[in-house]
Amino acid sequence: MSAYEQLLDLAGDAVKTRGAQTSELLCPGHEDSSPSLSLSRGRKDNAVAKCQAGCRTEDVMAEWYGGSLSMAALFDRYWDRRDGRADPLEVYVYTDEAGEPLFEVGRFPGKKFCCASTQAAAVASAACATHPALACTRSAMRRGRERSTASSSSALPRARARAA
Repeated sequence: MSAYEQLLDLAGDAVKTRGAQTSELLCPGHEDSSPSLSLSRGRKDNAVAKCQAGCRTEDVMAEWYGGSLSMAALFDRYWDRRDGRADPLEVYVYTDEAGEPLFEVGRFPGKKFCCASTQAAAVASAACATHPALACTRSAMRRGRERSTASSSSALPRARARAA
């Protein structure tokens, strides 16, 4: 799927008119009651986002529906290299009473969640089995954990602040 299609899928109900080349949707960068964001297919395997109310594209992407996205998400290769799966925005580690990790839950764009087991394989596997479309890998969860603990220049300050 192209970046244009992926972004429209994540936007969900915010899309007001959907076309093959251009769509109009509510801008996530500001409170919007009528569609002011144009999302179009670019000429070089990319999508072009333009808020008619004046929001910067960086701000629109940072507030994208389902979670913050980088400017790289406007390009098809961003989605191709993930085989349609994005890195988790945040990774939550569930522990037992002694503080030992039981399993991890990754939060992905679109408010989607996926489990990765550590010790309690049956619990995590059963939870993920109910959502086969959210199949994720340990490496994706590891990348999300590394991004969550990265420096303050990380694209996740809002997610980290909400989780705290």
